[in-house]
Amino acid sequence: TVLIGLAAVSVAVVLGVSGAFFLARVRFPGKQVFRTLVLLPYILPGIIMGISLLIFIRNFGVRLSWFTVLLGHVSFTVPIVMFQIMARIARMGPDYQAAAMDLGAIPAQTFWYVTLPMIRTAIVGAALLAFTVSFDEIVISFFLTGSAWMTLPVYIYGMLRFGLSPK
Repeated sequence: TVLIGLAAVSVAVVLGVSGAFFLARVRFPGKQVFRTLVLLPYILPGIIMGISLLIFIRNFGVRLSWFTVLLGHVSFTVPIVMFQIMARIARMGPDYQAAAMDLGAIPAQTFWYVTLPMIRTAIVGAALLAFTVSFDEIVISFFLTGSAWMTLPVYIYGMLRFGLSPK
Protein backbone atom coordinates (compact mmCIF):
# COMPACT_ATOMS: atom_id res chain seq x y z
CA THR A 1 0.00 0.00 0.00
CA VAL A 2 2.76 2.43 0.91
CA LEU A 3 4.70 1.63 -2.26
CA ILE A 4 1.62 2.11 -4.41
CA GLY A 5 0.93 5.39 -2.62
CA LEU A 6 4.49 6.61 -3.18
CA ALA A 7 4.44 5.57 -6.82
CA ALA A 8 1.04 7.23 -7.32
CA VAL A 9 2.29 10.42 -5.68
CA SER A 10 5.44 10.45 -7.80
CA VAL A 11 3.45 10.12 -11.01
CA ALA A 12 0.82 12.60 -9.76
CA VAL A 13 3.47 15.21 -8.94
CA VAL A 14 5.00 15.00 -12.41
CA LEU A 15 1.62 15.09 -14.17
CA GLY A 16 0.16 17.65 -11.76
CA VAL A 17 3.03 20.13 -12.04
CA SER A 18 3.05 19.78 -15.83
CA GLY A 19 -0.71 20.18 -16.01
CA ALA A 20 -0.66 23.15 -13.65
CA PHE A 21 1.84 24.99 -15.83
CA PHE A 22 -0.17 24.10 -18.91
CA LEU A 23 -3.43 25.40 -17.45
CA ALA A 24 -1.83 28.47 -15.90
CA ARG A 25 0.20 29.60 -18.91
CA VAL A 26 -1.59 28.44 -22.07
CA ARG A 27 -4.75 30.03 -23.44
CA PHE A 28 -7.00 27.80 -25.52
CA PRO A 29 -10.71 27.46 -26.29
CA GLY A 30 -12.54 25.29 -23.78
CA LYS A 31 -10.02 25.86 -21.01
CA GLN A 32 -12.72 26.05 -18.31
CA VAL A 33 -14.32 22.82 -19.55
CA PHE A 34 -10.92 21.13 -19.43
CA ARG A 35 -10.35 22.37 -15.85
CA THR A 36 -13.73 20.96 -14.85
CA LEU A 37 -12.95 17.60 -16.45
CA VAL A 38 -9.61 17.45 -14.63
CA LEU A 39 -11.34 18.15 -11.33
CA LEU A 40 -14.07 15.56 -11.96
CA PRO A 41 -12.30 12.57 -10.33
CA TYR A 42 -11.97 14.54 -7.11
CA ILE A 43 -15.58 15.75 -7.17
CA LEU A 44 -17.25 12.42 -7.97
CA PRO A 45 -18.03 9.99 -5.16
CA GLY A 46 -15.48 7.21 -4.74
CA ILE A 47 -17.93 4.47 -5.64
CA ILE A 48 -18.70 6.11 -9.00
CA MET A 49 -14.98 6.53 -9.69
CA GLY A 50 -14.24 2.95 -8.64
CA ILE A 51 -16.93 1.41 -10.82
CA SER A 52 -16.09 3.69 -13.76
CA LEU A 53 -12.41 2.82 -13.59
CA LEU A 54 -13.22 -0.88 -13.26
CA ILE A 55 -15.44 -0.76 -16.37
CA PHE A 56 -12.82 1.28 -18.24
CA ILE A 57 -10.01 -1.14 -17.34
CA ARG A 58 -12.09 -4.24 -18.10
CA ASN A 59 -13.00 -2.87 -21.55
CA PHE A 60 -9.30 -2.86 -22.42
CA GLY A 61 -8.90 -6.43 -21.17
CA VAL A 62 -6.39 -5.51 -18.44
CA ARG A 63 -6.26 -7.87 -15.46
CA LEU A 64 -6.68 -6.36 -12.01
CA SER A 65 -3.29 -5.92 -10.38
CA TRP A 66 -1.10 -3.40 -8.61
CA PHE A 67 -0.97 -1.46 -11.89
CA THR A 68 -4.73 -0.94 -11.93
CA VAL A 69 -4.66 0.27 -8.33
CA LEU A 70 -1.81 2.63 -9.23
CA LEU A 71 -3.81 3.93 -12.20
CA GLY A 72 -6.83 4.50 -9.97
CA HIS A 73 -4.82 6.34 -7.32
CA VAL A 74 -3.10 8.51 -9.92
CA SER A 75 -6.48 9.43 -11.41
CA PHE A 76 -7.66 11.13 -8.24
CA THR A 77 -4.35 12.46 -6.87
CA VAL A 78 -3.39 14.41 -10.01
CA PRO A 79 -6.19 16.99 -9.52
CA ILE A 80 -5.08 17.53 -5.91
CA VAL A 81 -1.52 18.27 -6.97
CA MET A 82 -2.50 20.24 -10.05
CA PHE A 83 -4.80 22.71 -8.34
CA GLN A 84 -2.43 23.34 -5.44
CA ILE A 85 0.41 24.09 -7.84
CA MET A 86 -1.87 26.25 -10.00
CA ALA A 87 -2.74 28.35 -6.97
CA ARG A 88 0.95 28.91 -6.25
CA ILE A 89 1.73 29.75 -9.87
CA ALA A 90 -1.13 32.26 -9.99
CA ARG A 91 0.15 33.91 -6.81
CA MET A 92 3.69 34.02 -8.16
CA GLY A 93 2.95 35.81 -11.43
CA PRO A 94 5.12 35.91 -14.56
CA ASP A 95 7.39 38.78 -13.47
CA TYR A 96 10.13 36.60 -11.97
CA GLN A 97 10.42 34.48 -15.10
CA ALA A 98 10.50 37.60 -17.29
CA ALA A 99 13.26 39.10 -15.14
CA ALA A 100 15.33 35.93 -15.40
CA MET A 101 14.89 35.84 -19.16
CA ASP A 102 15.89 39.53 -19.39
CA LEU A 103 19.08 38.67 -17.52
CA GLY A 104 19.94 36.04 -20.13
CA ALA A 105 18.58 32.82 -18.65
CA ILE A 106 17.22 30.22 -21.04
CA PRO A 107 13.77 28.73 -20.24
CA ALA A 108 15.28 25.61 -18.62
CA GLN A 109 17.49 27.73 -16.34
CA THR A 110 14.55 29.96 -15.50
CA PHE A 111 12.49 26.97 -14.48
CA TRP A 112 15.28 25.28 -12.51
CA TYR A 113 16.70 28.32 -10.67
CA VAL A 114 13.68 30.64 -10.37
CA THR A 115 10.34 28.87 -10.73
CA LEU A 116 11.06 25.54 -9.06
CA PRO A 117 12.45 27.04 -5.82
CA MET A 118 9.40 29.30 -5.63
CA ILE A 119 6.91 26.43 -5.97
CA ARG A 120 8.92 23.84 -4.01
CA THR A 121 6.85 24.14 -0.81
CA ALA A 122 3.62 23.82 -2.81
CA ILE A 123 4.98 20.67 -4.46
CA VAL A 124 5.92 19.16 -1.09
CA GLY A 125 2.55 20.09 0.41
CA ALA A 126 0.65 18.72 -2.57
CA ALA A 127 2.68 15.49 -2.49
CA LEU A 128 1.98 14.98 1.23
CA LEU A 129 -1.73 15.65 0.78
CA ALA A 130 -1.88 13.34 -2.24
CA PHE A 131 -0.13 10.57 -0.29
CA THR A 132 -2.53 10.96 2.63
CA VAL A 133 -5.58 10.84 0.37
CA SER A 134 -4.13 7.90 -1.57
CA PHE A 135 -3.38 5.95 1.59
CA ASP A 136 -6.89 6.58 2.88
CA GLU A 137 -8.72 5.64 -0.32
CA ILE A 138 -10.56 2.38 0.17
CA VAL A 139 -13.35 2.38 -2.40
CA ILE A 140 -11.23 2.72 -5.54
CA SER A 141 -8.71 0.26 -4.10
CA PHE A 142 -11.51 -2.19 -3.35
CA PHE A 143 -12.75 -2.20 -6.96
CA LEU A 144 -9.31 -2.25 -8.58
CA THR A 145 -7.41 -4.83 -6.53
CA GLY A 146 -7.17 -8.32 -7.89
CA SER A 147 -7.96 -11.44 -5.89
CA ALA A 148 -4.27 -12.32 -5.43
CA TRP A 149 -3.48 -9.45 -3.04
CA MET A 150 -5.03 -6.42 -1.37
CA THR A 151 -4.04 -3.06 0.00
CA LEU A 152 -3.91 -2.28 3.71
CA PRO A 153 -7.14 -0.21 3.79
CA VAL A 154 -9.01 -3.00 1.96
CA TYR A 155 -7.56 -5.58 4.38
CA ILE A 156 -8.61 -3.55 7.43
CA TYR A 157 -12.07 -3.06 5.94
CA GLY A 158 -12.35 -6.82 5.41
CA MET A 159 -11.37 -7.42 9.04
CA LEU A 160 -14.04 -5.01 10.24
CA ARG A 161 -16.73 -6.70 8.14
CA PHE A 162 -16.16 -10.00 9.93
CA GLY A 163 -16.16 -8.49 13.41
CA LEU A 164 -12.41 -8.57 13.95
CA SER A 165 -10.73 -5.66 15.65
CA PRO A 166 -8.38 -3.62 13.44
CA LYS A 167 -5.82 -3.38 16.28
